[in-house]
Amino acid sequence: MRKNNIINKRNKTIIENIDRIKCEMSKVKNEINMTTNDFLLDSLIYRLKSLDKEFQYYLTEAREQGVLGFEKIS
Repeated sequence: MRKNNIINKRNKTIIENIDRIKCEMSKVKNEINMTTNDFLLDSLIYRLKSLDKEFQYYLTEAREQGVLGFEKIS
């Protein structure tokens, strides 16, 4: 039972991180659409790329852990 609690907590953390990253990506995309400063635009693009890599990491983790809704489809 304790192992299941650890797995469930890990899965919950993965899902929370995916949701957080998706929200942050949406905010950054909105900022990109509203900015006119080239330096800020570059910074936002790098931030978006960084968030995408983090998203890919957690998505892979979710699939490997068999988190419901993130399983690989064969």
